Amino acid sequence: HKEKKIAITIIAEEEIRGDLERQEDAENMTIEQKANVFTSDEKQVEFNRQAGTELDRIAEPEDIAISEEEIKVEFARKAEEEKRADGEQISKEEAILNTEKLAGEEKVKILAGMKQEAEKVRICEEQKISEIELMAEEERRSNKKRIEEAERIAEAIAKRSMEAERMVEEKRKFDSVWVEKANREAEQKQKIEEEKQAIIEEAIATEASALAGDEPVAFFGGRKNEQIKQIKKFLKPNKAYGQWGLEIDNSSKLSGAQEDELSKEVTEVFPNLLLASFLTLSENTISKHSIKTVIELSRNLHVLRHTKALHINLSKDDFNIENIFAQIADKVSKVINQDHAAIISCEKSTGIAATMCIPYLLKYQGIGLKVAIKNMKEKRPNLVMDPEIIVK
Repeated sequence: HKEKKIAITIIAEEEIRGDLERQEDAENMTIEQKANVFTSDEKQVEFNRQAGTELDRIAEPEDIAISEEEIKVEFARKAEEEKRADGEQISKEEAILNTEKLAGEEKVKILAGMKQEAEKVRICEEQKISEIELMAEEERRSNKKRIEEAERIAEAIAKRSMEAERMVEEKRKFDSVWVEKANREAEQKQKIEEEKQAIIEEAIATEASALAGDEPVAFFGGRKNEQIKQIKKFLKPNKAYGQWGLEIDNSSKLSGAQEDELSKEVTEVFPNLLLASFLTLSENTISKHSIKTVIELSRNLHVLRHTKALHINLSKDDFNIENIFAQIADKVSKVINQDHAAIISCEKSTGIAATMCIPYLLKYQGIGLKVAIKNMKEKRPNLVMDPEIIVK
């Protein structure tokens, strides 16, 4: 925009110079024309001279009679007309020159105004350019500050990142050391635990063997190893870890109902009605007490030699407990009436076996429930009767 304004100013100046040159050329031409125009007197003299010459020429012929006065008047009239025409021409030319001069002056004024306006525009443009340059400088400084700030932040981030990586690496090393240490400790603990478990397994096996004894087992198909296996299975969850030691005295350290489950004692709760643990009952015990009938409460029937068995499966969902009560009471009564002994043993617990003795006492001996339970507890103190069966 500025360059356009300057170009317009230059063109205007060139036009002014051209007009001035044309005006000067016109003035010079007028001067030359004026120099070539005769003054009125000089022209009159020249006219008179020419007129005289012409008069002399005309007067020569004898056949034309023209008075000299008429000729002078005619030439004077023509001279006046030519003088008037020259004056009008000069007036016209002067008017044209004045008009051109005025037009040139007006153009000069207009161009001067345009020049002033162009100067104002130039100054305004320069101010704008200065302001733009100042704003650009401020923007450059601002950008420089932002770049410096960004570089500072980037450097800080890089430092923090390096610090974080260092910390991560240290943590990784620490974790690696800690994991290695933890693994070693875990391996040591596992090894110790395995050693302890081996000791416990050995202690359990030793105690199970001691509890099983050498006598032939009544249940488990007479297989001694199966009896020991079932005793070990009972000992593991029912004996606290701290109860096992390196010294094994071949005697159970259990108490209460757990001890009763492993007891080899045979309890006569009523004449010819006996009670014994399922895990420790032996064939010798059956023979010793002349037991002819075994009432077995278990999931599967275990075949007994030389002995009749009444098998009752209490694990079935559809069993009728009242029918079972009646079945057991009737079977015990029949055996005792034959002057034989009957023994009740339960795979789940001795307490259930003891509770199953009560139906006979209630039905055939007329003993009340509370008295029957009291007699049971007196004869076998560690018993824990089954409360659900008692309620039923």
